[in-house]
Amino acid sequence: MIGMKYGSVVRIVDNNYIKYLLTVIRNKDTSPVTFRRTIRMIGVLMGYEIAGDLNYKKISVITPLKAKANGVSITQLNDIILVNILRAATPLIEGLQEIFFEAKLGIILLQRKEVDAIEKIDSILYFSKLPKITPNDLIIIADPALATGSTLIKAIKTIKDMAPENKIVIASVISTEYGINRIRNFTADKVRIYTVEIDSKLNKRGYILPGLGDAGDRAFG
Repeated sequence: MIGMKYGSVVRIVDNNYIKYLLTVIRNKDTSPVTFRRTIRMIGVLMGYEIAGDLNYKKISVITPLKAKANGVSITQLNDIILVNILRAATPLIEGLQEIFFEAKLGIILLQRKEVDAIEKIDSILYFSKLPKITPNDLIIIADPALATGSTLIKAIKTIKDMAPENKIVIASVISTEYGINRIRNFTADKVRIYTVEIDSKLNKRGYILPGLGDAGDRAFG
């Protein structure tokens, strides 16, 4: 139903193994080491899904037995920029790098303002360092949680100030309809979102329920 509701804008990465990994990181008793390792594994699986949706062309190669074999080439694998929303996204980025091993890497440091109402939540940009962006680059922003969307909107704006025409993808483990709709309204449905689960609620501080807690604190203490 989610796919029908959002069309091609939202892609749910859905299989029993990734659901198992999600269950591990939701568990409050999961240790920081296991949390980081599991988020990294989720990043690998999300990268696999993103890469599978890239444009490809059919090619042929010659095997060591001098026989022709048909295959495909995904040329855009060499035109990827991964953007790490520090610090929470670091394990997720490490997983994505297993798939996009030729990717350039950018970092954005944002801190969310703590307020008492969801509508007032905003993020402060402290630092950004992005590589040179070429017209062919696909930019993948990683953030474990798409809650209110404030942090990712600020990240998208930072990137768009440098590269207004480049395609952007969001890789987020858990999302909310509220955050998805804010991203959609801000980007006019031009940013695709990959996520494992869409949770139904936000508390008054803008944290996802049931969620997985503060991903940065759970990963690094």
